[in-house]
Amino acid sequence: MRLTLVCWSICVLVAVNAVAAPAKHPAKAAPKEAKEKKEKKEKDAARPALVVHPIVLERASRRGNEDVDAIFAQVVVAQFDVTPDPEVDAFLEKQPGKTCQNQNPCLVALAKAVKAQYVLYATVAPNGPKLELTARVLKIDGKAVRTVAKLEAEKPPDWTREAALEEGYKQLIAKLKLSTLPGIHKPRTEEAAPEPAPEPTPQPQAQPQPQPQPQPQPQPQPEPVATTQPEPRHTDTPTAQPVTPEPTASTPATTGLTATATPSGASPVRAVGFVIGGLGVAAGAAAGVLAAMAAGDAAKLTPDPGGRVPVDQVDTALSMRTKATIATALGIGGGVAFAAGALMVIVAPSEKTHAALVPTAGGAALVVSGEFP
Repeated sequence: MRLTLVCWSICVLVAVNAVAAPAKHPAKAAPKEAKEKKEKKEKDAARPALVVHPIVLERASRRGNEDVDAIFAQVVVAQFDVTPDPEVDAFLEKQPGKTCQNQNPCLVALAKAVKAQYVLYATVAPNGPKLELTARVLKIDGKAVRTVAKLEAEKPPDWTREAALEEGYKQLIAKLKLSTLPGIHKPRTEEAAPEPAPEPTPQPQAQPQPQPQPQPQPQPQPEPVATTQPEPRHTDTPTAQPVTPEPTASTPATTGLTATATPSGASPVRAVGFVIGGLGVAAGAAAGVLAAMAAGDAAKLTPDPGGRVPVDQVDTALSMRTKATIATALGIGGGVAFAAGALMVIVAPSEKTHAALVPTAGGAALVVSGEFP
């Protein structure tokens, strides 16, 4: 009986504790865990899918070739989004020789350590004027998805060592066709910062218009006092009258009419005469020059007794005749022009001419007179 009471007491205490204790709600914890998993998955997805092992230099010393890996990294980083070097260096610091030494398990461990999907391992070896390169891409499960067993890159004589390495690396990456692998993307570019909003341009404040200043009125000027000039006194002074000759039977009467003289401008005939005469002189000088040239050509000719010249002197003979003909024409024309110009200068009227209206017995006559040289 006592044992039964003790059992019932224990059952009652357990039931009371179960009711008093706060109930756990696993349904409430589930969304938080799901959110954390989602954030972790997004973070992992945002990480680069490719990790690059430092390129391995074979059959050559590292001394003096420290830049082979830097150039290789530049070529790959310029084309794809890869894991940063510090994370790769942190992993390789724990490996013997700080390299995976062409061991696939080490390469897969490197990809898992940096949460990448693929790992790229490449080698380069100088071979005379060529570069021998190899490469392979392993997936995180250890499967080789891309392989280049051997690639020989030529090194032109005029290229620098750095240019040859860069060109060889580009050929190797192009042959791997990394862009076709799922998850490998081009380099991520930083989002462009939003441009700051343009500051409002301050509007110019309206300046108060100046009030027009009253203009001073001009003072009235005193009217000028009219002054009377004394009129000049006229005196009757007898003027000399021209003496007109009495008309005679042989002289026409000119009573009441006076002759008038009108000066005229300079005659253009004389100027034209000088111009024509000058042209004649110039033509004569040209005729003299051509005649001298024709005489020179004639001196070069060696005609036979019949007046015929050799074949090689035909052009000289023709040139002489042409010059002589032109000289004759210019001489004749120049002589005529000079004579005409001289005649015009001689017979041209003087600068002053006179004209007068003279009465005659039957009416009047216009008389023009002038001076000729």
